[in-house]
Amino acid sequence: MEERLKIRALRKSYDHPNGGERCLVLDDVSLTVGKGELISLVGPSGCGKSTLLRIIAGFETAEVGVVEFCAKPVSGPSPERGVVFQSPVLFPWLNVRDNITYGLKLRRLSDETIEHLCQRYMSLTGLSDKGDFYPAQLSGGMQQRVALARVLVLEPKMLLLDEPFASLDAPTRMKMQQLLLDVSIKIGLTSLMVTHDIEEALLLSDRVYVLSGSPACVIRELTVPFARPRHLDLVGDSDFASMKREILHALI
Repeated sequence: MEERLKIRALRKSYDHPNGGERCLVLDDVSLTVGKGELISLVGPSGCGKSTLLRIIAGFETAEVGVVEFCAKPVSGPSPERGVVFQSPVLFPWLNVRDNITYGLKLRRLSDETIEHLCQRYMSLTGLSDKGDFYPAQLSGGMQQRVALARVLVLEPKMLLLDEPFASLDAPTRMKMQQLLLDVSIKIGLTSLMVTHDIEEALLLSDRVYVLSGSPACVIRELTVPFARPRHLDLVGDSDFASMKREILHALI
């Protein structure tokens, strides 16, 4: 399998707010993401999962270690690595269609290309009838669909998701999980997701990396054996429950 992301022996620390020794956040972290894979990172709250994602996105730098994307060092943010945050962060003065196409217009693409891409990804994310709505007129789940479509329309080589469904109620979160499952298959997404939800990680992922408490290091790597396409009823499977217990025991 072609390797999209490679991290080797990554180390990251911050200045202590009260002075003194630096706070070590990530210690000797190594992982890979192959083309077409959906990988999840799970670990205790505050262990450094989101810090690791920001380093991969290019928003922060590591002190030690290798971070390569498509065999090239990550030196800063890039549209090839699209990021979906926990909060949708939409432009409230733009409607759904203009929010989604904002990045495309910055690329100065033709109107025909912009319209084609917009229609495609609005359809994939269930927004075809929402183009004229403004963010304030949408539910939290619909706003997150817009945030997802806004990144997907740029057709990045990799999607980075930082607990994208954590703020949603349970039924909406389940709908968004199924949406991500379906979209991943349709367009062959390569994704890395940070989540605190073990069931979500097992439902969506090909592999799960389990991180220790701070400073974080990889303590387990599990291959998720369930065939695709997957559906939400997988959560009730006995093998699914067994893998969930295995991850919980690793975290305790």
